[in-house]
This record gives sequence, structure tokens and C-alpha cells, in this order.
Amino acid sequence: GRGSHWFRVDKNMREAAGAEAGDTVVLVIAPVKVWPEPRVPADLKNALAAAKMFNLWSDITPIARWDWIRWINATKRLETRRLRIEKACSMLKAGKRRPCCFNRNQCTVPSVSNNGVLVGTTEGGDFN
Repeated sequence: GRGSHWFRVDKNMREAAGAEAGDTVVLVIAPVKVWPEPRVPADLKNALAAAKMFNLWSDITPIARWDWIRWINATKRLETRRLRIEKACSMLKAGKRRPCCFNRNQCTVPSVSNNGVLVGTTEGGDFN
């Protein structure tokens, strides 16, 4: 949603909870103590290798690596993506540890949202 949180429930989670679509369930969630490593897209990995920047990439925190990858992935055009990868390498070399002008709340899974707005929602906010 807009500046809030969403929680993706996959088939395995739904089946483990014994829930069906439309059921009401109670969740207990807790923040992770250690952020998991993101999967680095091949084009970014190639750019980091070409610029000999793996040490620099490894020096930032996992959450910062997630931010860079989300910022790069939040593009629609291949050319914009290429430019963001170039800019990411340049900013990392300049000592920036996070992408500039990046709102983490507005960057979510593209199949679920578009610029922070849920895909397939009605005016009332119910997900279709």
C-alpha cells in the first residue's frame, strides 16, 4: 500500500496455515535479526565485475545491497536500468552507500504493485 506494509502469502504458507483465499488469519511477525543476501542480477554483477567493485559491494550492508537492487529493478525501460547500473557503480565509487532519492516504501514487487499502488485493487482497497 501507500507507505505501509504488505505481506505476501504464498501457496506453501497458506496450506501450512490451513487457510483459503478470503479467510481471516492471525499472524505473528518479527523483524529478522540478520538480513538475507539478495540475489544480484546478472547485469549488475557483470558491471560490478567490470568495474572491479566486488570488495566495495561486499563492504556495504545487506540491506543497502537490497536497496541498490530494488532501485535498479524499479525501472520499466532497459535503457533506464542500464543507466541506473552505471550510476550505482559511480555512486558506490564516490562513497555513497545507498541510492539517492530512493523511497523504500514505494519500491515493492512489480507483480504486486506499481509505484506503491497495489495492482488489481478496488477503490475500497480489496485485492482482486
